[in-house]
Amino acid sequence: TDGTSTSFSTSSDRRLKETITNSESASDDIDAIQIRQFVWSATGKHQKYGVITQELAVVAPDSVSVSSDEEEMQGADLSKLVPMIIKEVQELRARVAQLEI
Repeated sequence: TDGTSTSFSTSSDRRLKETITNSESASDDIDAIQIRQFVWSATGKHQKYGVITQELAVVAPDSVSVSSDEEEMQGADLSKLVPMIIKEVQELRARVAQLEI
């Protein structure tokens, strides 16, 4: 935290990984993520874009924290979706480049 923003680092050092290969297409997973609008029960505030953790868990289980206690609220770490989104942008840019030839 620097007083105006907070950043989180995740372990991504090559030395922590094995069997590194290019990722498969992210298109199907991206398409499967349901983007919803809803009203927060506690505040009545409308949110135009968001996800439902239970739905996201089907597509990207690593981005969801689930307790063994069913009464506990589930949470989503949307930063875990960033690599998938980057992969999709790269694929789309390659397709656009092919169309521009």
